[in-house]
Amino acid sequence: MENQIIPSYLFDDLSIAKGSGNIFSNLVNEGKLGDKSGEGFYVWNKATSETINAKREKMLIHFLKFDQMNKE
Repeated sequence: MENQIIPSYLFDDLSIAKGSGNIFSNLVNEGKLGDKSGEGFYVWNKATSETINAKREKMLIHFLKFDQMNKE
């Protein structure tokens, strides 16, 4: 799935569109992969990337713990 355009595999569940738009394809073809490459729709500097990734990780851990508690 490396360098696969995210919308191309999410569209079946989220949209009636036939595929991702040209803007996604163009960005991927240019190697602009978002946080992974440091740019895409936005410029991802190291500090911003670390902050966002830390918040996302904290939230994921919270929900994983919540789900685990509700299984018991």
